[in-house]
Amino acid sequence: MSSTILTKSIAGAGLAGGIAGGSYLASPYLLPKKEESPNTTIEDHIESLKLKLISSLDQSKVAKQWEEEYKLDEANIKASIPEASTWEKFKEWCGTSLQLKKTEHESLVSKVQKWCTIGTIEDRISRKSGKSLISEEGATDDWDKIYTTNNQSADRTALGLEGSPNNTKKQSDIDAIKAFCKQEKKKDFLAENKESSFDRVEKWCTKTS
Repeated sequence: MSSTILTKSIAGAGLAGGIAGGSYLASPYLLPKKEESPNTTIEDHIESLKLKLISSLDQSKVAKQWEEEYKLDEANIKASIPEASTWEKFKEWCGTSLQLKKTEHESLVSKVQKWCTIGTIEDRISRKSGKSLISEEGATDDWDKIYTTNNQSADRTALGLEGSPNNTKKQSDIDAIKAFCKQEKKKDFLAENKESSFDRVEKWCTKTS
């Protein structure tokens, strides 16, 4: 192959690579950004994030949910939303805010997203003052304390453990407790299941922070 042909081949390959690379790097900037409609409400935005609104719950369950959500983070809600002096006022605030245009009320979006939607038990535990979840890899002492403290038959059988502690089964019991915590903390916090779900996670899966 002549040196002229070889040079042209290399140059052509370099040009093609440059175009491909440039196209790849520039593509995010070439794609037109989807503009948000000025009429988009905060509710539209929340739904676009695939979040579930508290107000979407069945009417027979929604009042209790608002009350429990409010009690879990009352101090912070009041500090951030002065008009939310009761759970009923808090509910009204969420309902009103959801109908506002997002572009005109950007400062409210994070508050609505945090307090007006259904979240996980893990998230709600983090809002409760003085409590934090023990990680699955947490200190052995933390899990030993949970095992020793929760020794009542009713508490143990609720988790599927034998009624009375048995030292020969201590490690398998702790493993079962960890498995329960890992699974249950990811579930939605729902007031209707609070005693059988959230309260058990708080009892079996948390430590004083």
